[in-house]
Amino acid sequence: MRVFLIGIIVILLVVSSVLGFMYIDQSESYNEIYEILKSKRTTSNLIVNDVYIYDYEINTDAGVYIPFELVLDQIDPTLELSNSGARVYVLLSQLDFSLETEVLDKFVNENLDRINIPLRIIDGKRYLNLELLEKIYPLHYNYYSDSESLYLKTNTRSVDYYETNQNQKVFYLEADLLIDFDEMSSGEPFILIDEKKIGEENYSEIITPKGEIGLIKTSEMSLVEDTQKTNQVNVVRKTKEYSSINLIWDSISSYNDSKNYKMDSMDGLNVISPTWFSLNVNGIVINDASMAYTKLAHEAGYDVWGLYSNSFNPNWTNEMLNNEAYVNQSIAQMLIYSALYDLDGINIDFENIYLKDKAALVNYVEKVRLLTREQNLVLSIDAVVPGGSDQYSKVIDRERIAPLVDYFILMAYDEHWGSAPTSGSVASLPWVRKGVEGTLEFVPNEKLVLGVPLYMRIWVEVNNRIIDSKAYEMKNIDSYLEDIDYKIVYDEASEQNYIETQHEGNTIKIWLEDKDSMTKRIKLINEYDLAGIAGWRKGYEETYYWDLIDIYLKD
Repeated sequence: MRVFLIGIIVILLVVSSVLGFMYIDQSESYNEIYEILKSKRTTSNLIVNDVYIYDYEINTDAGVYIPFELVLDQIDPTLELSNSGARVYVLLSQLDFSLETEVLDKFVNENLDRINIPLRIIDGKRYLNLELLEKIYPLHYNYYSDSESLYLKTNTRSVDYYETNQNQKVFYLEADLLIDFDEMSSGEPFILIDEKKIGEENYSEIITPKGEIGLIKTSEMSLVEDTQKTNQVNVVRKTKEYSSINLIWDSISSYNDSKNYKMDSMDGLNVISPTWFSLNVNGIVINDASMAYTKLAHEAGYDVWGLYSNSFNPNWTNEMLNNEAYVNQSIAQMLIYSALYDLDGINIDFENIYLKDKAALVNYVEKVRLLTREQNLVLSIDAVVPGGSDQYSKVIDRERIAPLVDYFILMAYDEHWGSAPTSGSVASLPWVRKGVEGTLEFVPNEKLVLGVPLYMRIWVEVNNRIIDSKAYEMKNIDSYLEDIDYKIVYDEASEQNYIETQHEGNTIKIWLEDKDSMTKRIKLINEYDLAGIAGWRKGYEETYYWDLIDIYLKD
């Protein structure tokens, strides 16, 4: 029986080869086709400028990523690694792209010579996102998931696509080195690599729609289109109209943070603000943005407002705000990053600034507003409650900044911060109310968004002296309380639920951020007819947070 089956298989293979041979004209050489296909037999799944490239691995986790060394070798030899090795610096002179308007192009070209792009580290190897590279360099690529192969053409955005007029057979080589043929439907676009003369007939070496190397008669194919991709990175955004803002900040520590490559479902959310951009020395803006993140957010229905911080460094901020070249350079970078990563808005989070830089900060926001309006981006700024310290509160000129931004986000928390001299609530309700009313003296209610804490602090005291303070997420407080004996009481002063108990010889104090306190915060938004809510931060919240917003936050 086994011999019989083997015989059948052999007969089928022979018949298949004979049928393929019959398809070839008698004047053509079967052996020649075989040798051509055999010569193309390769372990490489990467073709660059019609040449097989070896020794490089591509990665397709959350996008198409190619090795840094390949980019250096085939696309841009001027790339410069940062000192940390976490990013590359790219000279604008090597790039070919335009922004949303000529005004922006002119501003960028006059004020910036390079940008930085983060590297993705996978198994200790450095990779760059090919989709991002395609936006800024003159190149074209096709990734074929069926064969897990990549076709890359550099120094051009133009690629010729062909098709057959009717269903045609394409010859290719099987893994067992036997010639086989596959039927390619008419209208399926494919790429021409080379032409071969076989006997009296012209054959074309092509990349099939499945990413395989094959041969097809040249007479049976025709040019369908010359695909010329634009070098314009993005277009002017459509005007956003929000009935109310439901924002959550997403704290992302680096480009390689796993949160940069996934997106959770959050009912009612309409804006997410990842902490991607941070000021550094000499007006450099460090970029940790992810195209995969923006795509996932948009697919989930969330707008993306990239958070731009000053790294809470007053010296870097002072250096930048008082140097026109650095001012322009930092803004030019944010304009490019906003276009590259398809941002819907920018959220400025500048804290810990010298009071002497108060007017310079206003001028900076004014210039950011002027230029981001060209992109039609939503511009927002974060600020603490009025009346606080010089470098966090008094440095913010609310009256002059409010007209420049679309939304003013009041960070109504850290009434008692981690190193505070006395224990207390992160954000007692009377303190929040006072902060809202004080801010409304300068900011219109339709622009004011209330920032809420999705965390609390656990204070540890001995003889009324603080020996420890730790921030605890709303979602994890129950796991902490499992190990202690406690009783919840209502604290009239903070208008919050409160715990005070003895544990291991210490006094534990917790002003709870829970369903009750969050309900009161949301009702404040309705009471003062504010623009919406912003939560710090994603991953801290309990599931009921989203339910409360859905129930109490009016449309």
